[in-house]
Amino acid sequence: MWTATTAQAAPDDSNASASTRQASKPDAADSRRSSSTSGATKSSADRGSAGDSSKGSKSSKGATKESDADGTIAKDADDDETTTDAVVVVDEAEDDAPVDQDADVEGPASVPVSTKNAVATNLVTVDAVAEADDEVQSDTVDLAKEQIIQARDDLKEATWDSGNFLAGLAAMLPQMWLGGAHASLERWQLNHALLQEQYAATVGNSFAHWIAGQRIEASIQRTIRVQDQLEAAEKFLPLVGLFGPREEMTVLAKLISQAADNGLVYQILDVYLEEYNGVRRVSPIFAMSINGGESVNVLLDTGSFGLVINPQVIGLKDLGTPIDHGESCYGDCSTKYEYDVYNIPVSVYEGVDSTPTPVLVVTLDTWFGLSQSNGNYEGILGIGPNAYGPGRTTPLWALPGLLSQGILMDYRRNRAILGPNPYAARVTLDGSPRNDLFIKVGDNEGQVIETLLDTGGLVGVIPSSLVGGASSVPDGTLISVYTADRETLLFSYRTRGNNTPEVNDDFEFVLMGSAPFSQMPIYTDFYTGEMALNYT
Repeated sequence: MWTATTAQAAPDDSNASASTRQASKPDAADSRRSSSTSGATKSSADRGSAGDSSKGSKSSKGATKESDADGTIAKDADDDETTTDAVVVVDEAEDDAPVDQDADVEGPASVPVSTKNAVATNLVTVDAVAEADDEVQSDTVDLAKEQIIQARDDLKEATWDSGNFLAGLAAMLPQMWLGGAHASLERWQLNHALLQEQYAATVGNSFAHWIAGQRIEASIQRTIRVQDQLEAAEKFLPLVGLFGPREEMTVLAKLISQAADNGLVYQILDVYLEEYNGVRRVSPIFAMSINGGESVNVLLDTGSFGLVINPQVIGLKDLGTPIDHGESCYGDCSTKYEYDVYNIPVSVYEGVDSTPTPVLVVTLDTWFGLSQSNGNYEGILGIGPNAYGPGRTTPLWALPGLLSQGILMDYRRNRAILGPNPYAARVTLDGSPRNDLFIKVGDNEGQVIETLLDTGGLVGVIPSSLVGGASSVPDGTLISVYTADRETLLFSYRTRGNNTPEVNDDFEFVLMGSAPFSQMPIYTDFYTGEMALNYT
C-alpha cells in the first residue's frame, strides 16, 4: 500500500536516511475500491470471508523455522558431493579445517547500527558479489567468529589450563558446539557467493538449477543452526561452573550471547498470504510483537516505510514517553490517522529482538477508523526504503547481525527471509518500491510511468491512459512490465476474474500489487534502497 501523505516522525533517529522522501501522491476519486487497492484503507467487505481471516490468523501466529522436510532436503543436497557438468564444484575441503585455537581476539560486543549503515553491502547480484569487499560484507560475522574463538580460549583457560580436569571434561560439549558454530559461519563466508553464482549460471538446466537452489537452502539453514549451537553452549556453561569456575562461566555466557547476536545472518519468517475479494494469496502477513506485547499479525508492506501499529497490542512496560507526534494516511486519504512515536524494541522471532527503535503507535481515537479498512492484521510494517513514509526508518534496521540488511519476499514458499539477499538477482531496480518502468496493457500503447511494486497493493491500480481511456481492463488481457529502456522484461501476467487491476482516472502512476511477487522472490535492500528481482 502506498502512503499518500507523510507526517514527520522521529527526527532524532540516527538511522533515518535520505532514502525516504516526503511527498504527496495524487488523490484518487473512487473512495472505497481505490483505497482498498492502494492503501491501508481496505474494506473488510471486499476481503475474504471471516472464516478465511480466522484461518489466516492461526496460520501466521508465531514464526517458526522451515519444516523438517525442507530442512532435511536442503541439508542432504548441500552435503551431497555429486555434481553435474553444469554445476561448478565448490571446494569445501578447507571449510572443515580446525579453528585457530591460538587466535588472540578482543573486540567490541556488537557493531553499531550506524556503522553497519555506512558500510553494509549485500549479495544482490553476481556482479556485486564479484566486486564486493568481503570484509565489509561480513563485519558482524567476523566479529562473531572472533568472539567464538575468544570464548573457546577462555573456556580452555578456565578448565584444562587451570588444572581443573573435571571442569575440562564437562567443557568438551560446549567446546564442540562453539567449534561447529565457528566452522559454519566460516563456511557461509567462503561458499555462499559461489553458490549464488552457480544458481545464476544454471538457469537453463532445470536439474542443475534445482541442485544449486538446494545448496543455497542448506547454506541458509547452516547459519540458522549456528544459533542453536551457541544457545546449547551457553546453556551448558552452568554445569561446567558446578566444578569450580562459576564466575568465569557467567562472563563466558555473556560473550557467547553477544556472538550469537553478531552471528545472525538469516532468519526465516513464516508468512500467511491473505485472500482478497476472491483472489487467493494476495496480502503477506506475519506475526511479531512490539515492546514485549503479545504476538500479533502485521502486513509486510513494500509500499510504505515504518511500523504503524494498534495501540492496544503493544507492551506497556518501560514504554516511556512519545518522542514525536504526527498524522498520515494511506491510499486516497479517505481515512486519516494520528500517531505517537515511541522508541521501543520489537521481536520478529523468538529470541530475535531489535534494539529500541521508532514505532508509530496510532492514537486510540483514530485507530478504529483505520482498523475498519484493514484485513486480518493489527499493523502495517512498511519495508519500502523509497516509499512516501509514513516513517523515516523501519524497525528491521535495528535487528542484530546482518538481519538489518534487507528482506526477501518469497510468496511461493510462504516465507520472508531477513538478511543479505540469499539468492542471485536477475535484475536490480534502483528503488523499492518506486521506479520508472515501461508498462504495456494488451494492445494499447505502452508508456514509461512511475510504478510501485507494492505487496500491500492488492490486485493493483492503473491509470486510464494505459488502456486508451477505458474504465476497466478486460478479462484475459496481457500486462507486461519492462525496464524503462524496454530492453528487459521484468514480468507479465494475464488478468483473470477479480485478479485484475482497477482503472482510476485520477492516478498518474501504476500500483502493482501481488502479481510480481507471486511470480518470483523479490528482495529489498534497506541500505541501498534497491529492489532485486531474483532468479526463480
